[in-house]
Amino acid sequence: MAKNKRVPNSNPEQVVLSLVDDIYSAALDPSLWQSVMKRIVEAAGGASGQLVSPTENVLASLWAPYGFDPSVMPYAQYYHALDVWTLAADAMTLPTCRAVTGEQLIEFSDSML
Repeated sequence: MAKNKRVPNSNPEQVVLSLVDDIYSAALDPSLWQSVMKRIVEAAGGASGQLVSPTENVLASLWAPYGFDPSVMPYAQYYHALDVWTLAADAMTLPTCRAVTGEQLIEFSDSML
C-alpha cells in the first residue's frame, strides 16, 4: 500500500477506488489493516473505527482499531463477553461483508446516553 495516497480535495470516487485497492492489499497482508482503517475513518470524517472479524478465540480474532487507546486490549480479553453489542451480534446472523452499526445491533434509548 502506498503511503500518503490520499490527496487533499481529491475526487470522492478516487478516494473510494483507492480504498478498495488498499482493502484488497490488506486481505493479502493483514499487517496493513490498521492503516486501511485509518484511511476509512478519515474518509468517512470519523474519529475512530474498527474492523473486527471475531473468532471463538478472541485473541486470535482480527482486530484493526483506529483512534482507540491500545490499553483497551484487556477489554478484549475479558469484558468483551459482557458487551451488549458483542452479545447482540453473537445472537444474530450478521450479513457477510457488510458494515453493521451499533444502532443495528441494539436499540438505543435516552437512558443509555
